[in-house]
Amino acid sequence: MVNAKGCAAGLLLGSVLRAVVAVLFGIAKAIAAVLWYTGLWVPALYALFGGVLYLVWKFNPFSGGLYETLYLVGFALCVVIFVIILLRNAVVRPFKSVAEGFRNPIWKKQDDEAKKKEKEREEIPEWEKKREEKRRRKAIERGRKITEERARKEAERTRGDEDFTGEPKEARAKRRNGEELGLTGNPDDIYGYRKTRTSRESEYDPFYDDPYGYGKASAAEEPKIYLSAVEADTLIHEYSDRFEVYDLDGGKKTLRSIEYKDGRR
Repeated sequence: MVNAKGCAAGLLLGSVLRAVVAVLFGIAKAIAAVLWYTGLWVPALYALFGGVLYLVWKFNPFSGGLYETLYLVGFALCVVIFVIILLRNAVVRPFKSVAEGFRNPIWKKQDDEAKKKEKEREEIPEWEKKREEKRRRKAIERGRKITEERARKEAERTRGDEDFTGEPKEARAKRRNGEELGLTGNPDDIYGYRKTRTSRESEYDPFYDDPYGYGKASAAEEPKIYLSAVEADTLIHEYSDRFEVYDLDGGKKTLRSIEYKDGRR
């Protein structure tokens, strides 16, 4: 029971001390705020300096000596500074606030702030637009590089055919897509030459027997093109059903034979 009462008394005493400290701290804070706002802190510090001189050297500012006179002059300057600070904080600033409120009422200020926020919201899409434009340019540049790289690889892949045939790129593309066959209607013109048919070719070669069916499909197929590893100056066009063998002479190619994969010739 005693311990419980002792603990309760301790808690009560601690609470009272905390309240006293809080009150004293609040008073000190209020005094400091008044001193700072009015400028009294300047002469107060100067007076504190005079008190230290009195305690150490028994300094009397009213004795009429030289040092005492200088001290009083300094105190007068501190009072002038105090008056200036007081007028600025207690008169000038409130007057400026009143004038500002008269020129720009609160409702007008609120309207200006609303317009400012609206302008900021309008500027955000512009910033987003610039970022999107930058992103689009990067995408275009990346696409251009990819296209150039693909074109370079395609040129390397077909370089052998172009070097030996001397055929223009546009004409070669039309030939492979079967466009020349569609334009001329003559399968003999697909490869840039006219070949005399033989009875054997007419009998076994569906290329000549059905120029508008098989021939067009063959022309549209993309062949594998490579040089023969067995015979010199020989170019091979490999299709899904046949091999076309060309003789190379002076940058031109001449069809030598067509060999079908199922054994027909």
